[in-house]
This record gives sequence, structure tokens and C-alpha cells, in this order.
Amino acid sequence: MTSDAELLARFARSRSEDAFAELVRRHVNLVYSAALRQVGGDPHLAQDVAQTAFSDLARKAPALARRTNLSGWLYTSARFAAAKIVRAEHRRRHREDRFMREPTDAAPEADWAQL
Repeated sequence: MTSDAELLARFARSRSEDAFAELVRRHVNLVYSAALRQVGGDPHLAQDVAQTAFSDLARKAPALARRTNLSGWLYTSARFAAAKIVRAEHRRRHREDRFMREPTDAAPEADWAQL
């Protein structure tokens, strides 16, 4: 069985899709379950977090190829991505709530007559 470090090094060198797919297969359950806990059980947000973590892995593969413990890095990456997504989701909901609570000006009767 090829080690994570060897697979990551192969991906970093030649952009081998097979090597990266094997890394994803090995670690997707860990990353997704960690993300699911961090986002409060929302499966869609957890999928976004997992995708972000693996995208970061692909982007940073050359620097990470020397790591012996890829699971720890992926877990930490998922935690950071989840925190970022939860903050963004909270801000979005806050903006939507504030918008929905703003009073709307009713059009004067003259405007209705013109319509």
C-alpha cells in the first residue's frame, strides 16, 4: 500500500489524478465527519467544507508532500474551513433578517392611481 506522503508527492510532481483520488478516498470520511460536526449537522455546508479542504490540499501539495501525517493537516484544514463558512453563513443570515425587518414604505394613493 502506497503511503499518503508518496501519493501526495506523486500528485505534486505530475498532477496524477489517480494519486489524488486515492488520497480523497482514504480521507474523505474523516474530513466530512469533522466538517459535519463543525457546521452543526448541515450536510450541504459539510460538503462545502470538505471540498474546500481537498482543494487546499491540491493547491498546497508541493509544500505538504514531506508531511508524514496528512490526516492531522486535513482535520485542521476542515476545522478552519468550517469556521470560515459558519461565520459567512451567520453574517448572511443576519443581513437577511435585518433586511426582512426593515419597514417598507407603502406607495401613496396617487402613485397607485397612476399605475
